[in-house]
Amino acid sequence: MNNNPKNYIGMSDDHSSSMVSHRTAAVNDKNAMIASIRDSSTREVQDTIVYSNDFANDVRHVIVNSNPHVLKPITSWLCIGMTAFYDGIGDMITQLKAVPDYVNPNVSFLVIGTTDGEENVSIHWHADLLSKEIAKLQKTGRWTFVLRVPKGARDHSKIACLGVPKGNIQEWDISNSKGMEASTVATTQGVSSYFAARSAGKAGSSSFFSDVSNVNVAALDELEPKKFSLYIVGQRLSDTDGMQIRDFILDRRMKYLKGAAFFQFIKSEAKIGHEKQVLIRDRATGKVFQGIQARTMVGLPIGQNARVHPGMHDKYDIFIQSSSINRKLPMGSGVIYIESLGTEFTQAEIDLYTKPAEPKRTPKAPEVKQLPAVNNTSGRPVHSSMPVKKRVSYFASRDDARRSGQFYTDNGPSSPKGTRWERT
Repeated sequence: MNNNPKNYIGMSDDHSSSMVSHRTAAVNDKNAMIASIRDSSTREVQDTIVYSNDFANDVRHVIVNSNPHVLKPITSWLCIGMTAFYDGIGDMITQLKAVPDYVNPNVSFLVIGTTDGEENVSIHWHADLLSKEIAKLQKTGRWTFVLRVPKGARDHSKIACLGVPKGNIQEWDISNSKGMEASTVATTQGVSSYFAARSAGKAGSSSFFSDVSNVNVAALDELEPKKFSLYIVGQRLSDTDGMQIRDFILDRRMKYLKGAAFFQFIKSEAKIGHEKQVLIRDRATGKVFQGIQARTMVGLPIGQNARVHPGMHDKYDIFIQSSSINRKLPMGSGVIYIESLGTEFTQAEIDLYTKPAEPKRTPKAPEVKQLPAVNNTSGRPVHSSMPVKKRVSYFASRDDARRSGQFYTDNGPSSPKGTRWERT
């Protein structure tokens, strides 16, 4: 049995009439999704098969059992009818359960459903049936369901009843095209993280998007205000967009210690180390909380590195511990500094971060081979310098020579087969 990870990814997309205002963004979103799946499968060297269906009044199969590397970009988005959201998700489950290696433990399934409205016309799948099927599949650990729904719909009964983890539900702003564009960024980055997690041995995900809806500050330790300082990039004239974190802190304090600074999590992070602490700040009260549970509350695993992307951070700010000196800070972002957590940088660590980049080597031009010069003969014929050997044919008789269709002359006996007849 092949032990390499294999993924089946199904996309179920809303093509109801209400999507007409998002038509262009939806086309770009679908093409970005396919590109992300293709690039991620190549980077992580994972076999991946793509399925896709459209739902409106009914469900239409668009992509069936396809390699993402051969899919061409789409150019249009039909919008007609109502929203059979449950049927779209249920149909995708049915397709994926029919694949030949469905029971292979190295095979995982990712289903991504996108809608700008709510379920209102499904015939084959109702809420109870679909929620039971999703619960059964998620229990295997090999199925991941991701829902992209309008802002405010995540806790709506028609979505919440399906039992999809809140960390896998993204709300997007349907009031303008920017909403879907932001959703595209977060979702394609989530796809990248999914593939990275598969390479690390994980079969599924319950935190496709980072999320703080599960934060319970009562389970965390509150930091005493006098033990930390909160700074904002841009509060001083000397601050610049993208300035390094060490320069930022040294502009405010006498020392910059390793592990004492926490940067605000406002953009995707390629890798957050397993040892990094997380702080959660209540925006309403300004209180800051810490604890090992803070990682899991925002969707970070315990004991392993992770790639993570911004998600639903409505009530809280998230800060992640930094151990570098050259992290760039965006204008307007915050930095929390806790001196008691820090340690001095070693010279080797400083050299690692300050070592100048090696100059690019210019490849050596290949040696040009020289050929003999050709003399100018002013158009006169030039004979070859190689000697011309006279071709001789041997025949047993004159008649054989004649039958060859050539003219020959008798030059006397010379061959054990008979007379040599030389071609003239």
